[in-house]
Amino acid sequence: MVGVVLHGLILAALTFPTFAPIIPILLDNADPTYFLLRNVNFLPSHLKLMVRILLTIAIVSQLSIAGIGFVIIFSNVLLLMAISFRSITPLNPCKSEFFEFFPPYRQLQIINRVWNNTCYLATSFALFFPLALGVLLGYTLIKLSCTISIPMTFIFAALFLGGVSIAHFTVPVMVEITIRSRDFKRTWKSCSLSAYGEKQIKSCDTLRVYLGGFCVVSEKSRGIFFSMVMYYTLSLIIAL
Repeated sequence: MVGVVLHGLILAALTFPTFAPIIPILLDNADPTYFLLRNVNFLPSHLKLMVRILLTIAIVSQLSIAGIGFVIIFSNVLLLMAISFRSITPLNPCKSEFFEFFPPYRQLQIINRVWNNTCYLATSFALFFPLALGVLLGYTLIKLSCTISIPMTFIFAALFLGGVSIAHFTVPVMVEITIRSRDFKRTWKSCSLSAYGEKQIKSCDTLRVYLGGFCVVSEKSRGIFFSMVMYYTLSLIIAL
């Protein structure tokens, strides 16, 4: 299912820039470019519409490529790490095979540490932006569905479902990396390795996916995220 979602994101990266220019045509005052150019009186209306369409294509293309590209790369790194763990954790381990499977674990440990340090700010942003966006989209779909147009409702619903799908399918992959890492250490600890082998196992850190400096992804993270989206959405609906 993760592969289906990722292929859907590739399609979305092509679809959003294609259909976004329709909004200024169908809904003259419903997109941000309207507020940028509404006081520009020296341009004819048809030329102003053309400028708005070009701005919409450029902005949506850049945001789609940047956001969806990060999600795809991040998901592929997680999937490759999870698949690698399956190949280095045999069901019936043999002591003689330990030093064959140990170097790949060290490589995965380096990748995990470099990724957590390199993407510190990106993962921090990835923690708060989906939460805020999910709350705003949920509020719009529930409270303002009767006032906004049908095309905008469709776009907001597609964004909301896309965000929910990404969170639903990527969080278990992050958790699987931690679980597989523990299984690797537990499996080889039970093999009565030599003193040097046991020392190497003790030096192995459990791999974890960090969301900036705020939290580590765990089995409860997906439920906590969805409950927070629901809580703040309902709070916003009640308050406004």
